[in-house]
Amino acid sequence: MKHFSNRKLLLIFTVFLSANLFAQDIQLTRIDPPSWWVGMKNKEVQLMVYGKNISNSKPSISYPGVLLKETIQVENPNYLFLNLEIAENAMSGTVSIQFNKGKKTVATYDFVLNERKKDAKLFQGFDNSDVIYLLMPDRFANGD
Repeated sequence: MKHFSNRKLLLIFTVFLSANLFAQDIQLTRIDPPSWWVGMKNKEVQLMVYGKNISNSKPSISYPGVLLKETIQVENPNYLFLNLEIAENAMSGTVSIQFNKGKKTVATYDFVLNERKKDAKLFQGFDNSDVIYLLMPDRFANGD
């Protein structure tokens, strides 16, 4: 009878341990914005990382001209914010962002740095010339 209870205890312990390990599973679902441009006036960009238990990982970047300045954890374990600094001399290409737990890489994201068009500074944004006003008379012909 004692042999049976030890087996039962071992089974319960195994189930509990596997459920606990499963709960710590880390998955990367998406990163916003999914890409950025080199040569922007503001050198800093913040990425919002979403995925199951992603805050249990430690992100790292190894790309010339791109520096991971800060990793911000929030109360929700499924979100993580990364503050990047993109140097003026950074080249366009694919920045590999690795998410590690201990010595193991649990997720990788290819963040694309696009080449900014030379004439991008010449584009004008939305202003009054883009708006069409609907004119409506406030009085009718009979004055009512």
